[in-house]
Amino acid sequence: MAKTATVSLSEPVVGHGEPIREVKLREPTAGEFIATGEVLTRAYNADGSSFLVENNAAIAAYLESSIVEPKSADLLLGQASLVDGMRLKEAVLGFFGDARSVLQSKSAPTSSS
Repeated sequence: MAKTATVSLSEPVVGHGEPIREVKLREPTAGEFIATGEVLTRAYNADGSSFLVENNAAIAAYLESSIVEPKSADLLLGQASLVDGMRLKEAVLGFFGDARSVLQSKSAPTSSS
């Protein structure tokens, strides 16, 4: 079963009938990851040091595909406040951070040919 995250909105948005007060997101699937790619990209300075840059297009794609409730994601995203948009973005990034932690704590199984 996929992990989920619930984000409470600081300001309700108007849905089809009732105000929307929270958003439920599901963890992206392997297929979505393969099709959409990473949410973070490593960039390099001239001195060889590196830093991470957020891939906003990928984050937006994951956010749109991962909203479980409410059903009208486009309506929600069009009305949500900036603060709530940042919270939703952090929830998506959190799924990837959690997955990276699992990968770092366990060695991935390998297959031999």
